[in-house]
Amino acid sequence: MSEQVKTRVEKEHRIIGNQEAAPAAGFARNDHPGAQWFNGAGLGLFIHYGLSALDGTIELSWGLKCPGPHSYDRVTCGEWGHAMLPRRYWAMAKDFRAENFNPGKWLAAAKRAGFRYAVLTTRHHDGFALWPSDCGNFSTKNHLQGRDLVGEFVAACREHDLKVGLYYSGPDWYYLQDYTSFSFSPDVELGIDFQPEKRRPLTEAVQKDFRAYLHGQLTELLTRYGKIDLLWFDGSIDGAMSHQEMRALQPGMVFNTRGLGYGDFRCCETYFPKERMPPEQWFECCHVFTEGAWGYMKSECYRPIGWFCYELSRIRAWGGNLLINMGPQADGDMPAIAYRRLEEIKGWMDQYSDSVSGVEPGPWPERANVPVTIKGNVFYLHAHWRTDFPLELMDVDRPQAVQLFDGTPLPFTYQNRQLKFVLPWEHNHHTTDVVKVIFQDRQK
Repeated sequence: MSEQVKTRVEKEHRIIGNQEAAPAAGFARNDHPGAQWFNGAGLGLFIHYGLSALDGTIELSWGLKCPGPHSYDRVTCGEWGHAMLPRRYWAMAKDFRAENFNPGKWLAAAKRAGFRYAVLTTRHHDGFALWPSDCGNFSTKNHLQGRDLVGEFVAACREHDLKVGLYYSGPDWYYLQDYTSFSFSPDVELGIDFQPEKRRPLTEAVQKDFRAYLHGQLTELLTRYGKIDLLWFDGSIDGAMSHQEMRALQPGMVFNTRGLGYGDFRCCETYFPKERMPPEQWFECCHVFTEGAWGYMKSECYRPIGWFCYELSRIRAWGGNLLINMGPQADGDMPAIAYRRLEEIKGWMDQYSDSVSGVEPGPWPERANVPVTIKGNVFYLHAHWRTDFPLELMDVDRPQAVQLFDGTPLPFTYQNRQLKFVLPWEHNHHTTDVVKVIFQDRQK
């Protein structure tokens, strides 16, 4: 992640209140049998869908902030990521049809590609809820004849044996539009027409009313759809619902740290952690497949499959999950490029899934110069598509074999407990190539 993107993400997190805090008394990571799937799930699909897709040149919700915080390379992706007047943005709800919203179609493709769970934005910061909520007046109840897109998503997850994840935003800029500045700069206050305007003070009475609204929506999400496996907060919920109440409603559910300040797992957004997490810390990295945007963009600039494979490899090498994002078009279907990427992922997983599924984290970078995953007495070394150097593994016994996944043996040198070998160019592809190092005994 570039310093420019890192600065923007940090600023966004300050705006929505994504800050970790000390756990409340009595909190511990969920030890319910139904929650243990998360550790080692490996791969999840993130789906950002909402009103911004109707325009296709602004980011979901963040397009409400002026100037638009999401800017993209004008050569490769065009001039995307600008801002839209909130009044005009919210007016798009009357044209929201989701006529081709068929989550079973893209979740079936994800399942074939080796995904284990999926997370849908039930309501983003723009305030538009994708289910017919009885709380507030800005949801599919008011604008889509009561259609329940969340319910359809949950049913499709179950049909295709994917764990059910629901994203929920703590902030709601529609509900609090009179109290929210629509400037991305903290030094300027703007109204819903981007006019300079002092916003109303957020009184305790307003905050109490808002917390009741959040509590009502969360209760709907956790009681209407049967078992929910994961609740993915994005922004502080200001104590609207305690972890005890969440546990009472969904005993086997996990949730992240971004709503209460603490949770069952940590999430790194669009960056790889600087330091390895403690073994007891569950974590996930969420990332965008497109160049910079979470919601759908007409540019459809998807990163190459090689980038994805290496991101997955290194995250699994540290024991985390990768939650990779795709944004449906305005009609609710995924763009053709998304299906192509899912098919490419399937091709890679058909060959290499053993190296990222049911594995333990390996000794990288401490004792290896490429990511390593482990399964029993086998080390998997992951060489990305730019690897043009010898692969090294230190402080190990002499291996019984070093080979490609098709069984092709590779010559190697072994001296002073250091293994070294080269991946021949004819076996180097534009994805990540995985080499099996087989030992007689399990290595320490």
